[in-house]
Amino acid sequence: ENVGTYRIYPENENVLNANYKVTFEYGQLTIAKKVITISVTGGEQNDGNYVKRYDDADPAYSFSVTDEKGDAVTDENLGEIKVVREKGEDVGTYTLIPTVENESENYEYGIVEENGTLEILPREITISAEDVEKTYDGTSYGITAVAKVNGAVNNNVTIKYKDKDGNYTLDASPTRKNVGETTVEFEASLYGYKTVTGKATIEITKRPVTITAANSWKYYG
Repeated sequence: ENVGTYRIYPENENVLNANYKVTFEYGQLTIAKKVITISVTGGEQNDGNYVKRYDDADPAYSFSVTDEKGDAVTDENLGEIKVVREKGEDVGTYTLIPTVENESENYEYGIVEENGTLEILPREITISAEDVEKTYDGTSYGITAVAKVNGAVNNNVTIKYKDKDGNYTLDASPTRKNVGETTVEFEASLYGYKTVTGKATIEITKRPVTITAANSWKYYG
């Protein structure tokens, strides 16, 4: 049943030889390789495209094997089929390619190359700061932004505050001393994570002052 060429002859050849003078013209059966196609399947949309977050483990990849009619092929002797991906761990998109080891001589392997992908997405950072509301006392006040990764404070995150030119260059918050309101904008960044921004306000209110005049007196004229 393997690929090759086989002779076709009468099953009762010996009996026929005993009673007749027979000239045989043998036929042959050629078993050709079966053409199969290996494709990457699965993923969120079952289209061979997978997604993961930066620094997560790779998902388990799946594949399909079909013949020229599109029917599934499930022969256990197909060889060792697995899906490998382009090397890299940075945020980006990587190609998935099926590979075969110990190929069977009975099949012609057609591999749909680059039909699957793995997209590595940046992880999420959250950043926030409490608004500051103070009564004027001659002191300059700023805000303190806090960055978290997966809900925990992460001191490896770089926090920058926006300067007067609109760029995130300041290591410390702008401050306000006099009565009024200032909006402070800030940014959090970390390699492999999506950069996020936020803002908070500093409000300085008037300090109540009571002016009391002292009593006085004088004589008429």
